[in-house]
Amino acid sequence: MDFLFVTGGDGVATVRRVMVSRKHRMEYRALRGVAWVMCALPLRVALGLGWLLAVIGYGLAGKRRREVHRRIRQVLGDTVSEAEVRGIAWRAWRNLIFNIIDLIRSSRLTRAEIGRWFDAETAAPLLAWSKQNQGFILAVGHMGNWDLAGVVFSLLGGRLFAMMRRQRNPLIDAYLNELRSACGMGVVERNSRALASVVRRLKKGEALAILPDLRAKSPDGALQVDFLGGKAWVAGGMGLFARHAKVPIVVAITTRDGWVRHRWKTLEPIWPDESLDKDQDIERMTREVMHRLDQAIRSQPDQYFWFNKRWVLEPF
Repeated sequence: MDFLFVTGGDGVATVRRVMVSRKHRMEYRALRGVAWVMCALPLRVALGLGWLLAVIGYGLAGKRRREVHRRIRQVLGDTVSEAEVRGIAWRAWRNLIFNIIDLIRSSRLTRAEIGRWFDAETAAPLLAWSKQNQGFILAVGHMGNWDLAGVVFSLLGGRLFAMMRRQRNPLIDAYLNELRSACGMGVVERNSRALASVVRRLKKGEALAILPDLRAKSPDGALQVDFLGGKAWVAGGMGLFARHAKVPIVVAITTRDGWVRHRWKTLEPIWPDESLDKDQDIERMTREVMHRLDQAIRSQPDQYFWFNKRWVLEPF
């Protein structure tokens, strides 16, 4: 069935015709049903239900669980016991389920709740930059609740946008963009024309949130860097954007403290160096970002998203 779909990509409303199948509608209704339940319940009760779902899902995910154990052992080696490997994997899985619940409930967040649950004191300088129309790139690794960090930054008045790929289900894609828009976060669709749009917004003083620890989809334009004890092919986009817009990259480390508290630590900005060749400078900034993330992951491995299907150390 054809469906007229309205988006607000890059601040401009457009209408496009997409195909919505019966499966799409069933998935969407299921998601909205779960979202309604999670939003209706008090936070700790919703997380308790999420914990139960995590236990069930973790028990059923035997093959994925064993793969995650292998990844943790690959990175941490003999510094952790088998019991510690299992503990890291379980807490990482539980945190993933909690992250989804937090994101679903994000449009209901109030400033009072942010003050109680999110220690974002180190984000104050970035908020000041944003309010003074100074653009920067916020490099957030897959630690803690990386999505919630961007939401909270936007709710506190930061001018933030992110690059997103369209979901296969257009109804879910629209729902996720609706959640982001409700929190004040902008979205730029990831495609071959994104560079000009991203650079323009950075120069206007907006901040770009980016996840740098994803394996690139192909080696074309990607950089090979040392990461987690191996070689990772990662996109060089953040360095390219920083160089073109003349803005710094700021690494943010987000962690979950217990069930409901979140911490956010920002590191010293990494500025472009125009005395270097462009490609050398992009590689330098990328390597430094990945080095800082590597240190953070090793210090708190249970905060990392080891379950990513696009594992960063996998070859093409």
